[in-house]
Order: sequence, then C-alpha cells, then structure tokens
Amino acid sequence: MQFANKKFYNRKEKKTFPYWRNPTKSEIKFGYGAIHHRDFDIEECFTRKGIFKLKFRAKHDGLLYYSSEFEHYITSSNRRLN
Repeated sequence: MQFANKKFYNRKEKKTFPYWRNPTKSEIKFGYGAIHHRDFDIEECFTRKGIFKLKFRAKHDGLLYYSSEFEHYITSSNRRLN
C-alpha cells in the first residue's frame, strides 16, 4: 500500500496529522487509562524520502504513536506479526 507523499499534503495546506497511543502502565495506575490522541506537525510524520509514517516514536516522550487516519491498515498488519 502506497501513501501520498509530503508534497501532496503541502498543496492541500495540511499542517498536522492525528495520531494515537495506548496508555502506559503508570497512567493506568493513576487513572488515566484512556487512549491518548495527539496532533503532530507534518514534518515529523514523513521520512526523509517523503513517505508517510504509519507509526513512530515521539521525540518528546519516546512512546509509540499510530496514525489515526490509516488505523485499519496498521492494526491489521500488526495482528499478522504477533
């Protein structure tokens, strides 16, 4: 499956992409057990070659975030790996 590159989204003037992550064990322990959503800047969401990242580790907290726009593709491909 191939996704549109960064130039396509720049023409549409899209600035951010929504991502989500599961809560950590410590967040669950303190009552923050919901799925966390965050918008990332377009520069963080693409590789150097301009390919969209379906999942990546955020620089600010080191946790793994998954793309909300392509969630079905990510979850179905990860299910096969387990």
